[in-house]
Amino acid sequence: MKILIIGAGKLGLPLANRLKSHHQITLVSRSKKDIDGVCQIVKDVKNLNKDDFDNAIFDLIYVILSPDNHSIAGYAIAYVESVRPISQAVFCEQSHLIYISSTGVYGQNAGETRSEERRVGKECSEPC
Repeated sequence: MKILIIGAGKLGLPLANRLKSHHQITLVSRSKKDIDGVCQIVKDVKNLNKDDFDNAIFDLIYVILSPDNHSIAGYAIAYVESVRPISQAVFCEQSHLIYISSTGVYGQNAGETRSEERRVGKECSEPC
């Protein structure tokens, strides 16, 4: 399977390492990563274009990005504006596009644990 992973941080790099022995992986990152057995494109996602992919079509595309600015505009740039042209360039009818985000978008910054049983912004002693 041909897999494109856009973002090689805390989630993307381990994912590439896990999948590379059974799949053809292309990894997009702002900086060169210490990983063998994958094709690396070292470029900021905002500067990517379809020529960076040599007309490749991917079966699976993971988008695992963190915004530069943790605002609505920052998330829109990271998740929509930056990725739309790339996904359109490499996406085909058989492709699957998977966005992965973290719970960091909820704004807890004191190490609180979040789960599906807890509502955002509300502490509960039992499932909410």
